[in-house]
Amino acid sequence: MAEALPAVDTDAIERPRGGTSRWAMFALGTSLAFCCPVLTIIGPLLAVRALVETRANPGMRGRGMAIAAMWIGVIGCAAWIALLFWWNANVRDAMIHGPQAALHAGMAGDLAAFREQFVGDGATAGDDRANTFLAAIRDRYGAFQYAAQDQMAAGSTPATGREVTIPYVLNFDRGPVKSDVRLLLFARGLEPRLQAITIKDALRGELTYP
Repeated sequence: MAEALPAVDTDAIERPRGGTSRWAMFALGTSLAFCCPVLTIIGPLLAVRALVETRANPGMRGRGMAIAAMWIGVIGCAAWIALLFWWNANVRDAMIHGPQAALHAGMAGDLAAFREQFVGDGATAGDDRANTFLAAIRDRYGAFQYAAQDQMAAGSTPATGREVTIPYVLNFDRGPVKSDVRLLLFARGLEPRLQAITIKDALRGELTYP
């Protein structure tokens, strides 16, 4: 009678060798790269791949590293998204519309909110000075509607340091009027603030605040 063949331990054959998952190491490295939003997105994806690998291979280390990479990457992505919304609302929108928020507040009679948009003399000017400027543009052009960068103008004119002068079109119910607005970049953290508004009107003369 032929001898019986020894039993084969199929679990031993299928059991993978140990070590640490390289996917987990790559995931943690990319998730920690907070300076690059693309890598913080890739990190959690690599972490998922590492979790699949470590689950399929019980002898492989790195599951905890992959979980940490996933959480770090998710938090990093959320932080970048929040920063993007904040930047759009407080920096990009402020540059696109320039004095719009200030003029809306001033025309509504909220001089404190009007001056809040300025730094320097514009922020400390008295009520009489602000009211004189606002009353003059109201008498000339009517109710203020919105402001937008003047795409037909030559473009922004850098001044010194963080100052820049940008041309805007101020739209009133009696028609548009051109203006130059001087801004101070990074005046409050990353946010720009107004320094001066100059209404450019060749027929009636310029108006400047402050």
